[in-house]
Amino acid sequence: MMIPKASADSPPSVIGKHAIVMEADTGEVLFEKASGEKAYPASLTKVLTAILLDEKVRDNATVTTSLSASKQEGSNRYFLLNPGEQLSKRDALYAMMVISANDAAMAVAEHIAGSKEKFAQLMNEKSKQLGLKNSHFVTPNGLHDPAHYTTAYDVALIVREALKHPKVLEAMGTKETEIHTNMREVHIKNPSKIHDNPLVIAGKTGFTRAAGNNLVEVFEENGIRYIAVDMQSNQVDEYEDIQKMVAYAKNKMKLMTVKEKGDVIGEQVIFGSAVPFALAESIHIPQRKDTAPSYELRTRWITPTEGVTKGQLGGYVDVYYKGKELESVPLLAQANALPPETDLFKKFLILGGILIFLFGCTLLYYRKKSYQLS
Repeated sequence: MMIPKASADSPPSVIGKHAIVMEADTGEVLFEKASGEKAYPASLTKVLTAILLDEKVRDNATVTTSLSASKQEGSNRYFLLNPGEQLSKRDALYAMMVISANDAAMAVAEHIAGSKEKFAQLMNEKSKQLGLKNSHFVTPNGLHDPAHYTTAYDVALIVREALKHPKVLEAMGTKETEIHTNMREVHIKNPSKIHDNPLVIAGKTGFTRAAGNNLVEVFEENGIRYIAVDMQSNQVDEYEDIQKMVAYAKNKMKLMTVKEKGDVIGEQVIFGSAVPFALAESIHIPQRKDTAPSYELRTRWITPTEGVTKGQLGGYVDVYYKGKELESVPLLAQANALPPETDLFKKFLILGGILIFLFGCTLLYYRKKSYQLS
């Protein structure tokens, strides 16, 4: 299923009451509808819980299901955790992202913070770090609470952070997998339509009666990633809403090549030699078609104290977009520059090797001559 065509000049009409499309790398908002108004996230909450799981729990940890976690309202019919059931960090993550397991999310919260309330404090602290404007979290799974709310814009920021966590991104992009606990092995499958579109690399659904149907999907095409959020919609229209929004957003963007891999950015004089430094990879920046480029490149050198060899790291080019850092690209030396004593030492080793070789040849010659005389 491909994204339908849309007019570059006509914003789409969407059914969801709150919606947004954000370019993932720059944070550029390309479409929005009441994206700053309060809404209930339902299971979209679990994306934030997954981020905290990835940050605060070691990879080989085991999460144990408490009685209270096992009593959470079920989000599916075929995988409900039992009291005392244990699963790995990886399997807890996939249970939350693939089948939206409410009990797994509560088990994670209790494992990290000891209680739902203390975990909520961590969620709200993280939301401040991410710059969320109008969010307050109470539960790790999104089961309805009037004090548990967010906005479509804030959800986009949470997902933008999730893209920096490869494990979370992979789980959000998984349609089906196996989960192993200390009691059983279960095959789980995401029942949503998220994975029907080949351009979607990650997604998450959410539903409660109070929240309605919520959906977030991450599209990637031509090197540009789009985060699309549709909230307080319905199960029929939410996917079409996002398709139309992303089609509209695509028409506004282009991928601009700023520098190519191998381009020489500058040089450093090292032990009297001018050494050029080149980019280890190309620099591409998603850019709105209707605005002037807003990027800045800042060179950050690493001062060598012992010389450099070809291919050695010598600095970075920091890429800024509208004053915010997007990435850092390594600069690699294109020639050798070694201290004089190093060159002298190498020459000494070479000369020493030659002398040893000549001595060995001479010794061998006299031994042969002595043998012939005898």
